[in-house]
Amino acid sequence: MEETLGGSGDEAPGFDAFYVDSVWRAARLAHLLTGSASGAQDITQEAMLAVHGRWAEIDNPSAYLRATVVNLSRMAMRRWVRERLYARRSVETVTGNPDCDETWEQLRRLPVQQRSVVVLRFYEDLSLAEIAELLGKPVGTVKSTLHRALANLREVLP
Repeated sequence: MEETLGGSGDEAPGFDAFYVDSVWRAARLAHLLTGSASGAQDITQEAMLAVHGRWAEIDNPSAYLRATVVNLSRMAMRRWVRERLYARRSVETVTGNPDCDETWEQLRRLPVQQRSVVVLRFYEDLSLAEIAELLGKPVGTVKSTLHRALANLREVLP
């Protein structure tokens, strides 16, 4: 993911620098949302292509990229949930640290909406209002979803 999307950058001035500055953050967000490193790479590249294609029209490329990653991750999770009905997937470890991996495994077990809110709140450090806008949900729904997610995590984590 270190290479840019190709070309000289003339058709999208400034995009190359944006790509270099943003690609790893976007990939980490996608990984946290989906639980899949390889899926996160695909989502990140697809999101970067979307940003590149609309580069001249976008006022806030970082926000547009984040929203695109979240939306693509949600679509991927829906697809992966259907796939899991037919086949079990092996558990990936994230850090090699058993305590962190246990937390990660419990986070992966949360429903997609709860995991999304937790990741956006604590990894992306977004406010509840920002999360609500990004997910297209009322702030009260985001608050209750976060509350349920944290309660679920408290039940299973020491």
